[in-house]
Amino acid sequence: MKVFLYSFLTFLFVSACSEKKEQLIVELPALKASEIYNPEDVKKYIFQYGEQHQGIASSYREKAEAIKDKDLKKAIYFLKRSITLQPLAESYEKLIDLLSQNKNYSEAYEAYNVLVDKAYYRVDDKTIIDEYVFTVPTEKILTDYIVMSILANNAVDYYALYNTGEKEIDKQKIREVLMADKRFNYDSANIVHKNIIAQFWTDEEIEAYKKSLVNMHALLRSVKDTSAAFEINQKNVSKFMYDDFNGINYSEFDENLVLSDMFVYYLKEKQDYPNRWLQYNINHTFRPNPSLEALVYAVDTSVTACPIEMREIYHRLVIYGADGKIISDKVVACQSGEVLQAVTFNKDHFEIAEYKRTWRKPYNKRDFDNEVVKSELIAKKAYQITETGEITESAPAAVN
Repeated sequence: MKVFLYSFLTFLFVSACSEKKEQLIVELPALKASEIYNPEDVKKYIFQYGEQHQGIASSYREKAEAIKDKDLKKAIYFLKRSITLQPLAESYEKLIDLLSQNKNYSEAYEAYNVLVDKAYYRVDDKTIIDEYVFTVPTEKILTDYIVMSILANNAVDYYALYNTGEKEIDKQKIREVLMADKRFNYDSANIVHKNIIAQFWTDEEIEAYKKSLVNMHALLRSVKDTSAAFEINQKNVSKFMYDDFNGINYSEFDENLVLSDMFVYYLKEKQDYPNRWLQYNINHTFRPNPSLEALVYAVDTSVTACPIEMREIYHRLVIYGADGKIISDKVVACQSGEVLQAVTFNKDHFEIAEYKRTWRKPYNKRDFDNEVVKSELIAKKAYQITETGEITESAPAAVN
């Protein structure tokens, strides 16, 4: 359905015997307000009407320019009206500027679609349009577009970052522009801002951060349970947060880098096997003594959708020195097939209870039609975390 803009053009017809005024209404086809940010709709309109409505569109642009310092919202309205009659690249750039001044960053970001996206549609059986609405976007346009995506979403839009068309954009330049932009107002204590800036790190900066003490300290600060006295028993050894777990290593699959995704590089498994994928929960952190940091985390290696009793999960204790290096580690609790271990911690001491589980039929991790019929305690072992961070076995505890 076509939408017409009713423009009232007044013509004065003056005769010798009378001054009679006649008003003539002219119907002009125009873009809908909902279409002005759609590259296909805009390109089709330009393709069909070109500069036919240049006169009245120009008058709206002049009105916008004249009033912008007094009434920003009205200037935006006039500029949009001009675009509905004659879409021009410079009009969109001006509109984006006005919307930004009005702090309407979301709409300004949407307006960039027409400047940075290609229009793709079929005109007839022979003609297919697959080109930019105006021209290939400049590096400045693309850089400003990415900055606007951050202002609009308080995050880096993956699509915006890589929607660079026919130009490769230097991430370092984007970072420089973003950091200098007063609208962003970078806060170094804000984790959201830190994650945004991380998107523009070099590979060298990313690798350095993975190994940094800043990363380790951020990991330890992220752990809510800091009690030095706790236990992982028969009931909770199989517990794992699948809805909100730490370790899908999003940074390896998603181009958007999140600093918390880099915690994994302080886990022993990732240090031993950098290409290994981990599904993990970070559960406890405590200080065995003032010079040491201890971390307990769970790693899930279960078959997908298996029953709770058949989950294969282990809990590892890692002791870090002040320099962030791993001094010692040990699997302190686990559940896997016939094996079950529970642990009780008390600061620099812990005790592991070992159980043997008997299944109704021979255990097969992929055969879910099975169940534990008996769980028998077979041993208890006591351990100590020394002043230097080593884990040593104490005198064996008696089995009750």
